Amino acid sequence: MTAWAGCQSHSGDTAAAAHADSRGIEHFAIAPLNLVVPMPPEFETAALSMAGRLRTHLEGRGHTVSVMSEVDGRALWADCLREVVALRSSETADTSANAKDHSDQHANQHANQHANQHANQHARDYDAAARIFARRAAAESGADSVVLASLVYRTARQRESSVRWDGVVRNFLGPSVKDQRVRGVSIHVFVFASTGTQLFGGFGGIDLVHRHDPQQGLVLQEEVLTKLDNLREGVAIALDAYLQQPRR
Repeated sequence: MTAWAGCQSHSGDTAAAAHADSRGIEHFAIAPLNLVVPMPPEFETAALSMAGRLRTHLEGRGHTVSVMSEVDGRALWADCLREVVALRSSETADTSANAKDHSDQHANQHANQHANQHANQHARDYDAAARIFARRAAAESGADSVVLASLVYRTARQRESSVRWDGVVRNFLGPSVKDQRVRGVSIHVFVFASTGTQLFGGFGGIDLVHRHDPQQGLVLQEEVLTKLDNLREGVAIALDAYLQQPRR
């Protein structure tokens, strides 16, 4: 049995209910961060608190939240991915068997098709696994929707003394430069229905990764993903476009 934290309704909280979104009260299940996208090692410490930030934001908007444990979430994801790969392998074997009956004049055509399919197969596997994961997570938690989020690097463009990306503006520690590209960290959020259908995807900018050093130029900042206000803003930007949509 998967371990879930939360499952606490806030519908009786007058202050929270007053800020409930146009979707009405909804039960969200939050998966561990970066199931779909590998976690950059430098984000691992900060990631421990990000599920809590997502939960706090959703509960603050009047919703009910369940949080899947790290161990159980990753075990379920691995199981879903194995299921997808096994199904694909079976289908590929059938296709290969049928291909043997085709004449040699179609060999190049099939080779090209196979190469194109292989190039996109990883993304398709993960997309299919995410839908299965959402269905199973929703069934186990009783949630209406499942949130899969990742911390990711994003390219940001400096405009003089500030940098804008994914809905946020951050001051750049260095000389004013126009159109200099720097790296930012964002939270990438997907929301799935309990049926496995993807309902929403959005980014919210959090922190700049770079600062300017007079001797070395662009260098990594020492403190990334440590400012609470930046974390809150990024989560809000990533989620609120979905929360403001009327529920269908």
